[in-house]
Amino acid sequence: MRQLGFFSGLSLLLSTLVAPAGACTIRDDVPDSTYLALGASPDYSCVGKLVVGGFYNGSATLIAPDWVLTAAHMFITPNTAAFTVGGSTYYSDQVYQNPGWHGDANVGYDISLFHLSTPVTGVTPAKIYTGSSEFGQIATSVGYGMPGTGITGYQSPPDDKKRAFQNVTDGGLTNPSLFLASDFDSPHTTAYNVYGDSTPVALEGCVSYGDSGGGLFLPDPDGLHVDIIGVTSSVANGGPGLSDRCVYGDISIYTRVSTFASWIFSTSGIPQPGDTNRDGVVNASDIDAIFHNFGAAATSQWKVDGDGTPVGQGDVTYELHTYFHTNYGDATLDGVVSIDDFSVLLAHWGSSSAGWADGDFTGDGVVNIDDFSILLSNWGASPVGFASMQAPEPTTLVLLGLGGLALLRRRK
Repeated sequence: MRQLGFFSGLSLLLSTLVAPAGACTIRDDVPDSTYLALGASPDYSCVGKLVVGGFYNGSATLIAPDWVLTAAHMFITPNTAAFTVGGSTYYSDQVYQNPGWHGDANVGYDISLFHLSTPVTGVTPAKIYTGSSEFGQIATSVGYGMPGTGITGYQSPPDDKKRAFQNVTDGGLTNPSLFLASDFDSPHTTAYNVYGDSTPVALEGCVSYGDSGGGLFLPDPDGLHVDIIGVTSSVANGGPGLSDRCVYGDISIYTRVSTFASWIFSTSGIPQPGDTNRDGVVNASDIDAIFHNFGAAATSQWKVDGDGTPVGQGDVTYELHTYFHTNYGDATLDGVVSIDDFSVLLAHWGSSSAGWADGDFTGDGVVNIDDFSILLSNWGASPVGFASMQAPEPTTLVLLGLGGLALLRRRK
């Protein structure tokens, strides 16, 4: 009930956030220099300062050399955006607000894209997160604006410095499909804890006026990028006196990027991660494309693990684990190696023009005993990145394997 009450006050807060919306407010017992250092990390060089219409300041994230992601409420009118990143300023030539945005952050859809007239050089873009494991993670929020502490709240004027703080993504308010949210836990009291663990992380903080449009990030498994999981939208009251000062207890609210990934990719034309054959869909044919292009350059479209070597087996493994959350042997790509996958393999046994969806797990185009061995060795394996599932007893595996082999031999 308390959480809903804070969220119901969001529209009042947003009416002031559309003046400059902030860098962050931080723990009063931690030096500001640590937050500045985190914001200055090369990992977050993709976050830049945004000025819309010559006066409205916020933040935004580079997601491709010529595409930037920010909040829809940054564009009250379709003004030209000036985006400063990597020491240079670039200008928009097209702005796209999500079609679901109608000016009310309570409803959601506070996300927009703009295209740059000149591509950015020398800055590594963030990757669009397409998974579903945002909740419960310690994420990093980055932006510009008015600094302050959990006691003082934000202090004006803004100092034009980029800061970053970290917080646990506790929940999604009234609609987890649209929102990510974190409460600002105090190191002094649990009185204002809204949800999740009441113990603050080392660099706990809260978004403030000037952060709007900035990003919430998790590290990408490739070790070369960060994944943007949220776009800073607003703040909900939760602190003492239900103030709007971004103090302890207040709630940072972000638009959940994974929900809008398809819109981002279709609008911008940025290739979807894992779509190695560039057909606009991530499916088994992308695994086949990697197999068929073993040895291709590390800069090619089939290279997904980012290790700097030519395309190889590691890219197949990365594709399976990162984009399908599954293991070798999962022909149906449903996350579990099971009887369904065995049935697929059996139906295509002996085929000489097979792909992953037919049970060819080695990429040689043939479904044979090698593929059956892979399936058997991963039988019952749980989805990668999810809670473990109970594996079948060894006896069950042996019986299945013997029975399967007998069937396969009879089909020869």
